[in-house]
Amino acid sequence: MSVGSIFRYVIAFIDSGVVWLLKTMSSLFNQLTDVMLYSEDMIQSLSQRIGLVLGIFMLFRLAISLITYLISPDKMSDSSKGGGKLLLNVVVSLVLLATINIIFVQAYKIQNAFISSNFIEKIFFGAQGNMPNADVSYYLYTPLFAPNTDVLGEECKNLWSTSTDAMGECSNILDQALGTDKRAVYQSINNQDMSIVLQNWSVVTAKYNGDYVFVYRLVAPIVGIAASIILISFCMDLAVRAVKLLFLQIVAPIPIISNIDPNKGQDIFKKWYQECFKTFLSVFIRLLSIDFAIFLITMLLTEFADIFTPYPLLNVILIIGCLMFAKQVPKLIEDMFGIKLEGGMILNPLKKFQEQALFGNQIVGASRGLAAGALGVASGAAGAAVASHGLGNKWWQTAGATVRGAGRGLFGGIGAGYKAKNGFQAVRAGVGRFATNAAYVNSLDGTTLGGRLRAGLQQRMNLATDADLTKKDLETLGSFEQASDAALKRGEAEMIKYNSLALRDDDDNVIMTMEQFKAEQQRLEIMKNSGVNRDDDRYWSTDGRGHRTTFNQAMYDRDVENYSRQLAALQDQHAINQKNFAAQYVTDVAAHKLTDARGALVVDGQLDNILNQVEYYQGRLAANGHVYSVKDATGQFNGGMIKKAKEDAYVDKQRIETEHDARGVNLYAQQQANAAATKPRNRS
Repeated sequence: MSVGSIFRYVIAFIDSGVVWLLKTMSSLFNQLTDVMLYSEDMIQSLSQRIGLVLGIFMLFRLAISLITYLISPDKMSDSSKGGGKLLLNVVVSLVLLATINIIFVQAYKIQNAFISSNFIEKIFFGAQGNMPNADVSYYLYTPLFAPNTDVLGEECKNLWSTSTDAMGECSNILDQALGTDKRAVYQSINNQDMSIVLQNWSVVTAKYNGDYVFVYRLVAPIVGIAASIILISFCMDLAVRAVKLLFLQIVAPIPIISNIDPNKGQDIFKKWYQECFKTFLSVFIRLLSIDFAIFLITMLLTEFADIFTPYPLLNVILIIGCLMFAKQVPKLIEDMFGIKLEGGMILNPLKKFQEQALFGNQIVGASRGLAAGALGVASGAAGAAVASHGLGNKWWQTAGATVRGAGRGLFGGIGAGYKAKNGFQAVRAGVGRFATNAAYVNSLDGTTLGGRLRAGLQQRMNLATDADLTKKDLETLGSFEQASDAALKRGEAEMIKYNSLALRDDDDNVIMTMEQFKAEQQRLEIMKNSGVNRDDDRYWSTDGRGHRTTFNQAMYDRDVENYSRQLAALQDQHAINQKNFAAQYVTDVAAHKLTDARGALVVDGQLDNILNQVEYYQGRLAANGHVYSVKDATGQFNGGMIKKAKEDAYVDKQRIETEHDARGVNLYAQQQANAAATKPRNRS
């Protein structure tokens, strides 16, 4: 069993369902063409109830017309509005009132006789169109599942339109190719039902001499579904047509009586009978549209098969184009013959219902919501289950998450689907519950049911949640760290200007002067620029004439290593000294101890502003239990203590941000996500 054969049968199985849908819609279409919403008793009863009112109205119109002629006698001789025209209109109206119901009944009979004779089908399909059980699905699928003439021969080219009694040579070759399975072919021909063949595995996958017996165009499902949509749309049109004709028949006396008035009344009558004509004609236009589209498809797949078969995509586009052409037929007839046909043809049944039915928007929205909700149950449960399993939860926790995901997917899908603008958006909304519920499960990880309930209650009471408090705490720590860093950077930028600045220990003894620091910086620069020179003579051995002969790689590598170690040590020490001098600058300026080259006291207003910010955030942190000392015992800012406080604040901030539970989930992020998930709609 080849993959190709399996694929063929899967497509055929789908097509058998499409054929059933087409047959059902075709049968419904035929039934709707015979529908006559007419009841003689109802019409007569209604006529009796409105007859008196119409009679009074008729006499009133006659009286108005006679008074008009008395006032203006010259109008009596007017050929279009005179007395003769009035008398003619009265006679015509009386005759129509007496016969209008008979006219409608006879029109229905003519329609049924015309349709039952398969007149339009015979135009396109000849004798085959006269088969009593033939329908759209048979005409459509016979060229899509055609005999392979390379296997069966030219005599089987018209297999689907040939009776079993006259098959001749084709019957013999079918015996060889199919054996007893050829009975399914005969049954399809006799019953004009392609689903019989498409449901037969042996026929669909049959091969003879290495080739498939039937050429199966695998675009068939696309074509069949498109045709089904058109038929469903046509059936809806015919249902509306039947009700519309009944309405036109019921209200017929009104335009007929209005016709008496030679002025405006004739316009009402004209619009009414034109609407009757267009509505009555619409059934034949739709028959013509679908039959002509199928006729074109048959031609493309048979007469022009050699041109289009090598290009499957072109096949699909042309076939769908034929079906879409059915929509254009009424417009073409209208443009060519000047006949304004009844209504427009909307191929999308849901759109037609949405635009034309009472509460159509709400009903279609509800249907989309239910469809999205149904998809949401599956996708929401799957998303929650996958996320819970990925977090390493126990099986009962995953089961609970799955149930919650299904519930959230149902209600979330219904809400999103109801708001969707089309079916595609509704499907996407339902399927999208997978990601939504997976994210929700991940957001709850690391929290407890009690914590979630508490967070939700705090939100609803406009109280700060644990997440809110943690966020404020982190913001304050970050601000304090930034202010402290700004103070130290200010010291680092200004310290080099003052030779009187020196590092001191706790007993105020000088550890390093600014001159020594600058000298250290110069040594560092010299050392960076010197390095170890490979061309140095001490790394080379020479011969008697002074020529270099051998390079001492070991000595060179040892010197490079020593140089790198010394350079790194000097860089580290200089960086520490630089930070310490910056802190000392902050201390001396704040304590009014630093003087410039002229002996004047150094005052740094920008540093003062920064230190005020440090003190402000220090107070906020102290209120939340984070105590950092930035001043000495005398109440003066101490740069070294600010440096230590900055480092401590950074460590504290990192500790809070990276506080993990047993599964390594960020606690603050989960609290924040949980608070957002439980936030009421009226909260920003």
